[in-house]
Amino acid sequence: MQELRERLSYIQGLAEGLNVGANSREGRLLTEMLSLMGDMTDSIGQLKEDQDRLEEIIDSMDDDLLQLEQDVYEDDCDCDIDEDEDLVEIECPSCQERVYFDADLLDDEDYLEVSCPNCDQVVFIQEGDEADFEHESAAGDRCECESQGAQWQESPH
Repeated sequence: MQELRERLSYIQGLAEGLNVGANSREGRLLTEMLSLMGDMTDSIGQLKEDQDRLEEIIDSMDDDLLQLEQDVYEDDCDCDIDEDEDLVEIECPSCQERVYFDADLLDDEDYLEVSCPNCDQVVFIQEGDEADFEHESAAGDRCECESQGAQWQESPH
């Protein structure tokens, strides 16, 4: 912007040095053109200031939006699990959905059957003191698959 103002001042100085005045038609034309160029330079300067101000506002809004996104989406996990709870995590052998349940339920000596909420497949059975992982085979028969790699563990959540 400063360069435009300097160039305009240089051209105005040339016009004064050449004695371009308002007396002749050409002089009036050049004087009016120099005045118009001065107004244009001022308008461009104002637009530049406005643009700089808007960029600052947008940067501030972008920072605020980033903070809001972090506050709202702070946990990538889309599950509703309280991190203070002691949970058991089991992967469903049918649909690979992660199934969580309270570890305190294992302390009970009652019958416990846990089903996958996604496919309703039974993924865990506890009968008294014994815990088994179950699922139906492709043929529809129930089989115990603890030996086939299904495991339960306390979730870090």
